[in-house]
Formats: sequence, structure tokens, C-alpha cells
Amino acid sequence: LAAFAAAGASIAPSTDCLDAAADADKTPRGASPFMCGHSPGNTAGAVFNTGVIFLAASNSTVAFCERWARSTLKLETWWSDDQGVFNRLLTARGFYPVRAASSDGRLV
Repeated sequence: LAAFAAAGASIAPSTDCLDAAADADKTPRGASPFMCGHSPGNTAGAVFNTGVIFLAASNSTVAFCERWARSTLKLETWWSDDQGVFNRLLTARGFYPVRAASSDGRLV
């Protein structure tokens, strides 16, 4: 958690990537295996998991969480969930192509 805070992260979810080797490989590339698009340069495919999230105490984080909650409450289909809403909100504007926020590419 200290590394997230030191890097300036305000929201740090875990990934939903089930390919451990692909998740560990942070070399820049345009595409990755399904749900593992968190590497620098990827243009699609990053899926974040809402089961474990670091949330910094900031106005922008609270505003994001309020949008997330309101959008989740408006879901009308039985198969939609909070994680899908979270991913749509987080990656909607300016997320792609993925850019590294740390020298090792672990933070995006």
C-alpha cells in the first residue's frame, strides 16, 4: 500500500488476469491474452477486479466511488454487476493505450 501511495495512486484495484505469466510480463506491447491488457502499450483488454481495491482518501476518489455506486444502482440487466460498471468508468476516457505509472510497469 505504501508503494501505491508513494506513486500517487488514488485507486488501485487488482486485475482479473488469470494468466500469471502474462500478468507478470510488463514489457510494452499492443495486445495481451484475454483480460490481461494491463501492460504498457495495450489498446484494449484490461479488466480490473473489484474484490480487492486500494482507495486513497481524496476528493477525486470519493467522486469516482459516488459515480460507481450511482451507476451500479441503475443497472437494469441481471447479468450486469458492480465490477463491469467499475471497469467501464475506469477505462472510459484516456486509459488506452495503457501507460506505465511506475518504472517497472506494475502501476498503470
